[in-house]
Amino acid sequence: MPSSTTPSPTSGCEISAAQTKRLWRWNLIAAFGIFLPALCAEGLLRYQEPMMRWGNASVLVQKINHYKNRASLKYITVSASFKTLPQQLYCKLTGQKYEMSYSYPDILNGPERDRFLDELRIVMDEPQSDAMWVELIESYRQETARLKESLKANHSDLVLMYVPAGEYLKPNHRIEKTREMFERLIKDEQIPVWDLLPDFSEHATNTTTFEPLDGHYRPLGHELVADFVEKQLAGMDLKQQAVAHKTRTKILGDLDPFMHERSEHRPDIAVYELKVNGQGLRLDYELEFPKKKPRIAFYGDSMTIGYYVDNDQTWGALLNQKIPQYEFIIAGKSGCTLPDFVYSFDHHGKFLEADLIVLTYNDSDLMDMLDPFRRVMSLAPKGRRGSKLTSVQQDVVDRTLARLKEHANDPDYVPAKSNSKIAAK
Repeated sequence: MPSSTTPSPTSGCEISAAQTKRLWRWNLIAAFGIFLPALCAEGLLRYQEPMMRWGNASVLVQKINHYKNRASLKYITVSASFKTLPQQLYCKLTGQKYEMSYSYPDILNGPERDRFLDELRIVMDEPQSDAMWVELIESYRQETARLKESLKANHSDLVLMYVPAGEYLKPNHRIEKTREMFERLIKDEQIPVWDLLPDFSEHATNTTTFEPLDGHYRPLGHELVADFVEKQLAGMDLKQQAVAHKTRTKILGDLDPFMHERSEHRPDIAVYELKVNGQGLRLDYELEFPKKKPRIAFYGDSMTIGYYVDNDQTWGALLNQKIPQYEFIIAGKSGCTLPDFVYSFDHHGKFLEADLIVLTYNDSDLMDMLDPFRRVMSLAPKGRRGSKLTSVQQDVVDRTLARLKEHANDPDYVPAKSNSKIAAK
């Protein structure tokens, strides 16, 4: 549960022992009025009986999982406010200033979490965080080995593809560490890597991405990816080799089935349409079986899903137009990383019968593995039940929280601009 890794918030004003004792009623009200019902509801949602009873094929199950994550997010955010309500009220009544002591739930809402991630990137770049990088690199290697075994059983090939984003022309410490990780994967696991950075380096970041507002791709970025993949496939002899399953789940992807929305939540960046088919994939049609040509699936986060562009502007759609002898699929989910893709492939992704899996990556993959809030987006049920950080990783998070608290009352403080999605040089 979230409370297992959540530091207890404290008040910044002085409260005597006698005064604290008188506040027990408030704490009981908060506990029984908020925590107990929320915990019971969350516990019911987290049980997997519906999954066992109806199976992954049920759209209802997919909807339950989707809203479960949202309910968990709201519960943690709301409970954070109520946990500190007695202290906040006391400070207000006595004319004292209440200073927030950051804890995980306190910063789970959108703006505060963004600030946390900005600070986390800065702390991850510090030399004293090197031990954390060693652990994350090893974790990523282990997850990659797991994915390779699953793909081998499915007779699917694997390629890693670096997709530069953000201000990808500016180097930093994370670029070096992430490059170190993938050089190790190439050497130890013998995995081919497609590096898009040379192609993107010929273009200014504000022409391929929505920088300085956002690091996701403009249509030109998707065109560059499609052109690059077309060149790579020209030298490959890809055949229909994946296992043909006699039965399969109806849900093959990780997006909400039949979702069709015109997104206007960031009109300063772009207004776009996102359409998902009944199989949970960002496609305008349903996949057919048996397949008629070799199939290639891209697994990744929001960069791969293609936020801020229409369906027909994603690199998957462009490739389907450019190379009709293959079928290209966009899979994955925003905010997810390698452990989620392993889970997704094992449970329903294998039924895509993709002959080639292209796993896209950037440095946010490693940060997502550390991010203590990833549990609210995790695809795996175990991941949603809470993330256990090692002492080294917890130290990085604690230093990040300390930075947030230090600047909490400075309205003019803005964390240094830090690239969130770059991984190679």
